[in-house]
Amino acid sequence: DYHLIQNPDIHRQMTFLVDHAPPALHLVLLSRTEPPLPLSRWRVKGWMDGLHASDLAFSETECSAFFNDYMGLALDA
Repeated sequence: DYHLIQNPDIHRQMTFLVDHAPPALHLVLLSRTEPPLPLSRWRVKGWMDGLHASDLAFSETECSAFFNDYMGLALDA
């Protein structure tokens, strides 16, 4: 819920943390909006990847398989 953070000091501290993180650190940040962080710079350096809602959405085929195969509910076309 990083999107709820309004304090610019926290954004600066997060930027510092990522910029100075040891290679073994893996950080997961969840936000409903793009946070005010240098995401483009981190992407260019290969330090981050992102998922968007469209990446997580079921296709029509996946929805049908879920309801039919896992929930045992037959869906009409």
